[in-house]
Amino acid sequence: MTRFAIYFGIVTLFVSAAPAAAQGSGTPSAQDTTHHAVKHKTTHKTRHRTSASTRSSTGKSATAKTGAAAKDTTQSGVASDTGAAGGQSNYVAWNAATKTATLKLIAGPFVFNGYGGGGAAFIVPPKSTVVINFVNDDGTPHSAEIIADKDPMPNSGDAGDAAIPRAFTNKLVEGLPQFAKDNMRFTAPDNGSYRIFCGVPGHGLSGMWIRFKVDPSAREPSFKVGKS
Repeated sequence: MTRFAIYFGIVTLFVSAAPAAAQGSGTPSAQDTTHHAVKHKTTHKTRHRTSASTRSSTGKSATAKTGAAAKDTTQSGVASDTGAAGGQSNYVAWNAATKTATLKLIAGPFVFNGYGGGGAAFIVPPKSTVVINFVNDDGTPHSAEIIADKDPMPNSGDAGDAAIPRAFTNKLVEGLPQFAKDNMRFTAPDNGSYRIFCGVPGHGLSGMWIRFKVDPSAREPSFKVGKS
């Protein structure tokens, strides 16, 4: 009986000391191992989300900068429509070798290149070859003719009254239909002020005209906005 009590006491002491020994030895228990794995997985997910968020923010920032640059370029291009030629206008081209001034003339709605009532002017050097490429961008028929810069304006076009020979489009009174194109080609005189006028009855009088000027001081053509 005494031996059994001593044996039982030794076993009890050994069992009680075992967890403390395991904890002191630095060997992780199953619970510690599981906790460490969960913590590591959580940390990994947090780092991954942070990295993805950073990449997303960087991408959005780069996209915003690219969009801003594109917007600046677009705004610059629009503003340049009112400038001189030499690549500074979307409407005008200049061939210095042949001294050819070309104007893209877009008709409609009841304006030329977005302007009417003399609100813009196509200016060319004297004796230059002038090419006006007309296109009707409106559902209403339109035409174009260069007439004298004086009032009263005629109600409709008349090829016989053109201020410069050959400076008028086909179907001057009837008007060209939507998307139709035509061109005028002539030599600019030494100087003078004229009007590019829609010859369809009533259109010019309603304000569908801009100015055409031959300026002896001009070295290249330009499309300028503003009444003069």
